[in-house]
Amino acid sequence: MGRALLLHAGLLMALLSLVGSVRAAPQALDDEALSDVRGAGLGVGVHLELNSGLLTGGIPMPNLAAAFGDATQPNYLVMYGVGGIMDLYAVTLNAVTASDGTNQLALGLPSFVGFDDFGVRAISVQSDPTVPLNMANSLGGITLNGSGAMTGRVLLWAR
Repeated sequence: MGRALLLHAGLLMALLSLVGSVRAAPQALDDEALSDVRGAGLGVGVHLELNSGLLTGGIPMPNLAAAFGDATQPNYLVMYGVGGIMDLYAVTLNAVTASDGTNQLALGLPSFVGFDDFGVRAISVQSDPTVPLNMANSLGGITLNGSGAMTGRVLLWAR
């Protein structure tokens, strides 16, 4: 068994040294050459846990506050308990050429969107953003639970 492990380690070292020697230096491309580059695009999956302690009974704290009104005596829109879990799968980014010949970026919408108590637990308008929330003054909250699917893409191009 020791000999087999030694052979595997030697093979791994040989492969790693081969990978290191095959690298090429990056080359700058002009616009015409860059527009001829083709690839499969880029796909991204996102699993976001934002303040996920709220899902296990954590105390909502003021997470976001935005001032508005008079600059000397502002009021604040305060959002308590911003967080939850959000999953986005198969968000894609591709370079495409439109029928008129312009180059565009195609941002593909996620084929799966999932939420687990994702949102804001309470929203309040206060004169001091650090004061604890009085639930009687809360404007309510919104949380998302469930999953869905989307299709389509958003096209971006230079102006």
